[in-house]
Amino acid sequence: MGRYPWLAIVNNYIEAGAKHWSPETTSTKRRGLIRIGRNLELLKSLELISTTNPEKLTDKDIEAYDRWNAERELTDQKGKKIKIVSRVKDIEMINGLTLFCGNPVVEAMRKMPGHQGLPKRPALGPKVSYSEKTVLSVLETALNAAREAVRPKQWGAIATLGWLVIENGFGPRPREARMLQLGDLDIRQFKIRVNHPKGEGQWADGDWVTLIPTFAPYMIEFLKLRANFLTQTGIDPNDLQIPLIPKIVKGRTEIYSSKQVALTHRKLAKATGIKLRPKDGRTSFGQNFIDHGFTVDEVSKRMRHATVATTQRFYIELRPDDDFERLRARYEASKGSQIGKAPKVNSSGLTEKEALNYYR
Repeated sequence: MGRYPWLAIVNNYIEAGAKHWSPETTSTKRRGLIRIGRNLELLKSLELISTTNPEKLTDKDIEAYDRWNAERELTDQKGKKIKIVSRVKDIEMINGLTLFCGNPVVEAMRKMPGHQGLPKRPALGPKVSYSEKTVLSVLETALNAAREAVRPKQWGAIATLGWLVIENGFGPRPREARMLQLGDLDIRQFKIRVNHPKGEGQWADGDWVTLIPTFAPYMIEFLKLRANFLTQTGIDPNDLQIPLIPKIVKGRTEIYSSKQVALTHRKLAKATGIKLRPKDGRTSFGQNFIDHGFTVDEVSKRMRHATVATTQRFYIELRPDDDFERLRARYEASKGSQIGKAPKVNSSGLTEKEALNYYR
């Protein structure tokens, strides 16, 4: 197997897995495993682990790697530590590779009673959704910026407009949005075809998703700006095989990474003051259907959930932007509500209730 057994097995693992993974997953796994391999070589040179061979890694080696990972600082961010989510992902990648070569060391560690050697993925935070009014106000800002994009480096403004329309108007999962190709769009029916993996071994139900009508004008405007910009760059905007929202690199197109999409949203958040993240589009999509009178069952079908319980549990939440107004409306609709009304004051300067208590 040579001097570097880790790299040799990684190459075999990637070659076998590429038949079942998306190109993005394949690339991400390759980069991650090569990075982990370099780290293991460093630990081996420091005599902190016994081997770098995936076939022979022990639970002590895995614990030593995670302990080192948890204690080291990020090289590009002084004083910052590795997030626990990143540590969990590293262990998951090591697990996939070791299982591939017949060494279930991580699985065995997970089954050991009371074993504390593996980091646990933190609980998911609350889902956030924004009202249609708020999303449209952000879209207007994005549209104005996109219309001014003329230079190659300004493509990000047009891409941001596209992300907002697709995320909030169609409600795909963030990864599904990034994997969309132009051929997945039926502009006459305002539909996109979503049939991409949710994760390794998991697939969403393949289906056509219809755009919320409110977002149709923005979708049309995005496609016009997209076509003009790509044509000027020397790229055929009608090529059905390129991403619907392509990343442009030296005259060719690539798929945006999740970090790159998140960066475009952060730039827009600085301009609008509204932190609308890629994953918030899907929750806003579901909640806004509820606001327009759709039943939870109908919303569940449009979001392509396996069960209605998933919709109820994860996608029906209070919104940060209009919760007070929604609460006020509920109270004002109730009988005898005094919300928004000033208390009556008599000549003594006391309210009626205070006066009654005073003269008793």
